[in-house]
Amino acid sequence: MRFWKKKGQVTDTQDLSMVEAALGRIEARQKETSLQLEEISEFLQDGVDEASEAAMALFGIVFDFSEFCNRSQDAVLAEQAVMMRNHGVRALEKAGFGVIEPYRVPFDFNLHTIEDKEDVDGLSDGMVVRTLRPGFVRDGKILRRAAVVVNKKPF
Repeated sequence: MRFWKKKGQVTDTQDLSMVEAALGRIEARQKETSLQLEEISEFLQDGVDEASEAAMALFGIVFDFSEFCNRSQDAVLAEQAVMMRNHGVRALEKAGFGVIEPYRVPFDFNLHTIEDKEDVDGLSDGMVVRTLRPGFVRDGKILRRAAVVVNKKPF
C-alpha cells in the first residue's frame, strides 16, 4: 500500500510501521519518566515534611528560650531574645510557614489548644490571654495548633 508523499509524511506501510514503533517507544519512555517523576516528587515531599518538622521544633526551642529570657530581669538578654525570636518568625515566613500566635482574640478550637486558664479583668471569657507555644500553618494546613492561656471559660 502506498501513500501520497508530501513533505514530512509517511510514504509506505514499512515507514508507517517504523513510525508506530517509534511512537510506542516514546510512549513507554514517557510513562517510565512519569513514574520516576512521581517517585522523585514523593521523595521531595518527604524531605519537605521532615524539614518542616525540624523547623517547627527549632522555632519552638527558640520561642521557649526567648520567653525564658523575657522573664529574666536582664533587659539586654530580654532584648536579644526578642530580636532572635523575630528573626526566627521572619525565616519561617520566608520558608512559607505561617506562625499562629494569638493574643486577645477569641479562642478557636481549630487553631488553639488550652494549656491553662486565668481570670483577667476587663477581658471577655474565652479570649486568649497569651501564647505559651506558637502554632504553625503551611499551605492552608494546620501543622501544629498554638498552646494558649485563655480567660476563664473558652465557651
